[in-house]
Amino acid sequence: MEDNTPIKWAYPFKSSSVSADGASSDTNNPELYFQALAQAKDGFYPMGASGLWHGGVHFDEGTADTLEQSSVRCIADGEVIAYRIDKLYPKTLYSRSAGSGSRGVEKDFSTGFVLIKHKLQPPPPPAPTPTSGTPAAAPATTPTLTFYSLYMHLLDWKGYQASSAPQPP
Repeated sequence: MEDNTPIKWAYPFKSSSVSADGASSDTNNPELYFQALAQAKDGFYPMGASGLWHGGVHFDEGTADTLEQSSVRCIADGEVIAYRIDKLYPKTLYSRSAGSGSRGVEKDFSTGFVLIKHKLQPPPPPAPTPTSGTPAAAPATTPTLTFYSLYMHLLDWKGYQASSAPQPP
């Protein structure tokens, strides 16, 4: 990331509505995302389906009617700090009901993630115009804000090998 380059912001998904040429439309309308997230099955922000604090946002089959979710975009320009792609999704065993003694059901889950570091730095302020007899002061330094975005539960490598899969990262 270069210093003083304007940061490019993006929502993580395009709209699922298509234009006349069949392409998904890019949107900068936050209302579209609020409407989609209201349809999420669980994991909404800031309170999850359990009623407890949930610091993340989930996109699932409930949001798929509004958002085109075949790939996710980074929220802003940045630098990849860490990532992991599972070869195959790990599996876990969920019990059907507590104390029932039944074996339960095996489910896939993802440990894949990408951690991005972003740096937001406004351009330097304009240099003051010198007045007669006083030297021009050096321009003040601009503050820098460093923040991170984390993308979790991503596709496993086997999924990228499928014929209809998105391009690997």
